[in-house]
Amino acid sequence: MKRILILHIIVIMLGTVAQAQEQLSKRQQADLLFNRYQYYNAARLYSSLAVKKNPDVKLLERLATCYRKMNDYEAAEKWYALAAADPKAELITHYYYAEALLTNQKFEAAKAAYQTYGAKGGAAAEVALKTASWDS
Repeated sequence: MKRILILHIIVIMLGTVAQAQEQLSKRQQADLLFNRYQYYNAARLYSSLAVKKNPDVKLLERLATCYRKMNDYEAAEKWYALAAADPKAELITHYYYAEALLTNQKFEAAKAAYQTYGAKGGAAAEVALKTASWDS
């Protein structure tokens, strides 16, 4: 009888420990979905985090990348613009921002964004080729 009581207590304690495991934060869930190429679901979580005051530039870049991968270049342009405005933005962010502007047929803004990309260390030959292709 004593053994059965001790066994029940152990089972109850193990069940309590299993329920007390830590839940992933929204950012961790979004990162997990992003790494699994589930861009739509990741974008939903990232966008709820991005509307907060002063969002992290990495979060904005991830959100913009989600939209770019889903071929929603209007939304990608919006989020890349916010990310590119941050001095801590990666160089590739400026390139993708220019690409989104070009896809949305905003040629003058795209040219300026490509030039910004080139000025920050992007491939000068690539920038010259991209901007010359629609200059004629």
